[in-house]
Amino acid sequence: MKPKTKLQMEIVNGSRKLAPVSEAQKRYAYKHCFVHYFKRDAKGNCFCLDCGHTWRDKEDKKNCKCPHCGMNLKLENSRKRTAVYKEYFCVITTYKQYQVIRFFMVDCRLKKGSPANYFIIEAVQCWMNKEGKTETLSLLRGMSIFYYDAWIYGSSLELRKRNVHHDRIYDICPAVIYPRMKVIPELTRNGFKGAFYDICPSSFFMTLLTDNRMEILYKAGQMNLFLRFLERKYGIDKYWTYVKICLRHDYVIHDADLWLDYVDMLIENKLDARNPHYLCPLNVEEAHDWVMGKCKKKYSEKDEKDYIAAKSRFFNLSFADGNIMVRVLESLSDFYKEGKLLHHCVFSNAYYKREDSLIMSATVDGRRMETVEFSLSRMEVCQCRGKSNQLSAYHDRILNLVRDNIPLIRERMVV
Repeated sequence: MKPKTKLQMEIVNGSRKLAPVSEAQKRYAYKHCFVHYFKRDAKGNCFCLDCGHTWRDKEDKKNCKCPHCGMNLKLENSRKRTAVYKEYFCVITTYKQYQVIRFFMVDCRLKKGSPANYFIIEAVQCWMNKEGKTETLSLLRGMSIFYYDAWIYGSSLELRKRNVHHDRIYDICPAVIYPRMKVIPELTRNGFKGAFYDICPSSFFMTLLTDNRMEILYKAGQMNLFLRFLERKYGIDKYWTYVKICLRHDYVIHDADLWLDYVDMLIENKLDARNPHYLCPLNVEEAHDWVMGKCKKKYSEKDEKDYIAAKSRFFNLSFADGNIMVRVLESLSDFYKEGKLLHHCVFSNAYYKREDSLIMSATVDGRRMETVEFSLSRMEVCQCRGKSNQLSAYHDRILNLVRDNIPLIRERMVV
């Protein structure tokens, strides 16, 4: 896309003047973006996949240090002789009055008995002024929005249009951010201290520059609430009145999802949701269970029909991993049973009315273990909770099972 506005012309000219990635930055990326491996054969011969060095060590170690290059290594048990890994590396800098976030694709190719072969190329630049207005330059891509590394390396960095689909492409969460950062004074003024909390740097900066309510949450130390609103990009308008009351009473919210559910139920039961006595409980879990017990929610035939019309394309969708099975809740009766057995508010808080959410039940050997809320717009897990909103011993396996089967959910989106 050709630059048309004065802002775009300044950014394109500035992009040409940025320094290429330095050797120090390359070394940092190669060292920290990847896990470094070694292999061991049956005779005790060890092979460093980083420098290619070979030595003998018959001890059955899972981790060791290469005697040649000094790299800390992890045992790779597969029999593959080659492997390819790709990760993003980020450099945060400034150019005149602009904040610049540079994303590099780092390619690592391993072969047993040979030194690792690394390659780095700049894939995306995000430019931002002090008002939070952004422009994106990137390489060309293949015809897909689902593969994060489909860059055409022979192309050049050019201005690209952004929309709701391409935000997922350009809002990159890098594996590693170079620790020596430069930021514009406005970000320092708005409270930025160097941590990104696993959030995309461009989204993080844009939020701090454009939304004074999020800036207030960040400066007040309400990080759980800040990250929740930042990740889901909705809800702050609805809850801001109640959040301000918490801020005035120095009440820190440690579990944003649970607290927001609690506020919804206070409103549903016509309790005084603006009263700090209710809004700022000493134990939010006990308060949540107390107000949930007051919910005498009944669903109508219309609610059932609306749910079937909205989510029937996902019915009969299930996936398993050994004794763990995850399936979509197919009726409001399922929601009621799920909430009653696991003692949470998936039914009483009408999760079946959430248009963007797909609610699934995870069972282990037939026993309900956790309930999963999955976002259909972002294709990611919003929350996954077990009995009384606690995490079960199977939590990580359930999350991985859902994430591994996102393509199956996506297929149902087009049915």
